[in-house]
Amino acid sequence: MMDKNLESIKNNAIDLLYLEPVIDKEIPFIIHHPFFDANPVYYVNKDGTIEFIDITKEKDKFNQCLSSFESNIKNAKDFESILFKINKKYRLLFFYLSFDYLTKEKFNTYLKEVWTSSESPNKDINVKVSEVLNLFNKADKSLLMNEDELDIYNKLDDEVKVYRGTKNKDDIKAMSWTLDYDKAEWFANRFGTDGYILEATINKNDIVAFFDVRGESEVVVDYNKLKNITYELVKNIKL
Repeated sequence: MMDKNLESIKNNAIDLLYLEPVIDKEIPFIIHHPFFDANPVYYVNKDGTIEFIDITKEKDKFNQCLSSFESNIKNAKDFESILFKINKKYRLLFFYLSFDYLTKEKFNTYLKEVWTSSESPNKDINVKVSEVLNLFNKADKSLLMNEDELDIYNKLDDEVKVYRGTKNKDDIKAMSWTLDYDKAEWFANRFGTDGYILEATINKNDIVAFFDVRGESEVVVDYNKLKNITYELVKNIKL
């Protein structure tokens, strides 16, 4: 299905392409950038040969690389072919910049995609969690969830108990919770340290989506509507 304004989508991607790469202070070969994640940069020349460019020393070659990427963006046939060229931690930003130019079907499909494929979308440094909540409030649940997910959502009680595993007991202003206590416990301890399981209740109408992409029984909620919030410390027991 054609995008409503592919040229505007391409312009958003080109703007992201020309952002200045930031070299990680602790691990110098890591780059923070929408299209590149390591230095030297992997680049395929026009003749098909592969070249690695040190962006700190080879500015001219890196500019050639950028020009090549720009050409590929301009030749893209649709939103998704650009989206999947962007590093995962910047996809939510690209979606946020471009959602007005998507069809209703693509809006819902790729909102789910960028949310579930991101490691920590609740803590995205480029898009505020309140702005992401607004995106979910615009979504159509019948298009956002697959048939099985929608069936589970429809069968939820009017008031639902939800859990969240976290390192910080005050990490409440988050949209990602779960129906599964054991999954919350796994998240609380997944980095090998003690953590917390937050427990809350929420009205079904304030759950904006249910996803089970990775078997996480994830409920995406309006965090402003959480009630009866409690927490428990979960010790990481090393056997």
